[in-house]
Amino acid sequence: MEAKLNKLKADVAARNGYVGSLFDDAFKYTAWIEIHRKLTERNLVSLDCDEAYKMMKSGDAVLIDVRECQPFEKVHGEGTKSAPLFRQIQGNDLKANARRLGFALLTNFSGTERNPEFVEKALDAVNGDKNKKIIESGI
Repeated sequence: MEAKLNKLKADVAARNGYVGSLFDDAFKYTAWIEIHRKLTERNLVSLDCDEAYKMMKSGDAVLIDVRECQPFEKVHGEGTKSAPLFRQIQGNDLKANARRLGFALLTNFSGTERNPEFVEKALDAVNGDKNKKIIESGI
């Protein structure tokens, strides 16, 4: 396991923190391991459910669910705000259709892409207060 993690870290470092594909930069995105590293540098901490609930109820933090809209609409905690990190693939151009086809051939779910409105939705959830503590849920 340690060897696999080290290989992943080396691969991500070789690409300046990005994961690519056969299509080069067309589907490039920041690797989760790089996102986690950056969040940890900015004091990311794990909370248990009781701590998260107390912070949310006292108004010290906002609980943001990063799942897609459909699962959020089906079930979510009281007071939770939605800011989907991913969305269904948009557009009808060659790139979008190739991605949808790839997902259809390789997985059992419809294709997703990073949500370009994520930051805007997250800021809306905290009413624009960039200093508000955020509790992420949904991954």
